[in-house]
Amino acid sequence: MKSKAVLLDSCCSRHLTHNEDLFINLKPALAEVEIADGGVMMATGKGGIKLRVGNRNGQPRLLVIRNMLLVPEAVVTLISLGQLKEKGCEYHTDKQGIVLTKDGIPFVTGAMRRRIFELRMKNHLPRALTSQLLILTVNSIR
Repeated sequence: MKSKAVLLDSCCSRHLTHNEDLFINLKPALAEVEIADGGVMMATGKGGIKLRVGNRNGQPRLLVIRNMLLVPEAVVTLISLGQLKEKGCEYHTDKQGIVLTKDGIPFVTGAMRRRIFELRMKNHLPRALTSQLLILTVNSIR
């Protein structure tokens, strides 16, 4: 069963998702993706995605990540902490979860559930807050 969860993963070397609806632009691209058990899945596309996320205070954020792989066989969306770090993002963890920062400014948080860091997703953004969104673009490695 496919999940709508978005996980922050320190073992994942590439951002990937099965959810084609997240893409704001998608181009065909074929690439093999090695998974944890040594198996291989095929990426069929690559592009940017847009996620509505929240921080610990419930403030909405719009997170744009470029060069996300579309892997139809994947069961969750994985964001590579390694790729984020290569683009200047830092992260730290505590009892509440994980905080991602860019240039020292916290931009998004994730909760720890079952020892896994999951982004706090916001399905609906209050209309009054949409003008206050922080848009962070993370340019991933090719």
